[in-house]
Amino acid sequence: MGLAVNTAPTVLPLLFQLTAGGTDVFTAGERPTIAAGSRFGTHSVNGSNLAAFALNDQMILQVDQIGTVPGSDLGVIIRSEKT
Repeated sequence: MGLAVNTAPTVLPLLFQLTAGGTDVFTAGERPTIAAGSRFGTHSVNGSNLAAFALNDQMILQVDQIGTVPGSDLGVIIRSEKT
């Protein structure tokens, strides 16, 4: 997963959760982030600790935490491979 903002968050990182079919995909320690002061974040996992999702599941990316200045113009790329 690739994450980018045009304006970096300050003080606290941006913290995200991806939900697929109504189930959180990432556990608390594996959630994607963009660090305070950074414009880019990447998140790569091998899938063994992720919740499974099915064909046609609705996917929702939720912003769970913002910085004091939250950043702006979020762009996200999600790539998945069938195993």
